[in-house]
Formats: sequence, C-alpha cells, structure tokens
Amino acid sequence: MTTAETAKLLARMAASYPATFSKIDEHKTMVMIEAWSGALAEYSAEETNAALDRLIKSSRFCPALAELIDAIQQTRHDNWLIDISMAAAKRTYEWVAEQERKRGISNPSAEVPEIVVRQIMAPFEQLQNGGKPSTYQNHTEGAQ
Repeated sequence: MTTAETAKLLARMAASYPATFSKIDEHKTMVMIEAWSGALAEYSAEETNAALDRLIKSSRFCPALAELIDAIQQTRHDNWLIDISMAAAKRTYEWVAEQERKRGISNPSAEVPEIVVRQIMAPFEQLQNGGKPSTYQNHTEGAQ
C-alpha cells in the first residue's frame, strides 16, 4: 500500500471508530500514517481494505495494526485453500470425465463439475460466511 492509500484506510477507520481517533492530533496522525504505511507496504490496497471491512463488521473496537495484518493473512490463507479446492475439483471432474469416456459415454455429464464444486467448496464458503450455510449448501438442500 502507498502512503496515500494508507491515509485513506486510516480515514475510514476514523469514520468507523470516531471515539478512538477523536484525541489524535495532526502530528500523531502523520506519524501513524507513516508507521502503518511501512507495515502495510507489502499488501495491496484491495486486500487491506477487504480485511478492514471484515474487521469493521465484526469488531466493536478499533483494530490494532497487528489485527489488521492478521486479518489480511487469514484472507490470504482462505483464498489459498479455495484455490487448492478448485484445482482439486477440476482434477476430479477431469478424472470422472475420462472414466465416462472409457466406458463409452461420449458426452460426460455436465452436472459433475457442479456436484464436485458444491461438495468441495461448501466448507470454505461457510468459513468465509462466518459459519453461515453457503450458497452451495443451500442450493444442494433445495435440490433434494
């Protein structure tokens, strides 16, 4: 993140947690922007703002810099798990399609990827939804 992006991030935090920022003068604000900018330099503005959005929705108190970085790292980890799951779903579909071709089925089932994706992705979507049932689970339940 750039210094300008960090300043915007801190302005969002000030708007979301006015009591925390009410006693911070201009000098402290500039020092804070510099410190946070350095610590957040390796992260994109998009992922940092997404992590802040999650924290604002879940925290009554202004997050510390370490909490924001933890939220960014957790989001990265969750995205990594989703990427791996999608790759596994794709490989599973390709294997099933190959098995169907070997049995002489010329047009592999179009429903296999949806089924595979639903089963693999449901736990990860539930994790991202804060424990709420995912759209895949709801879709599956509605289809029964």
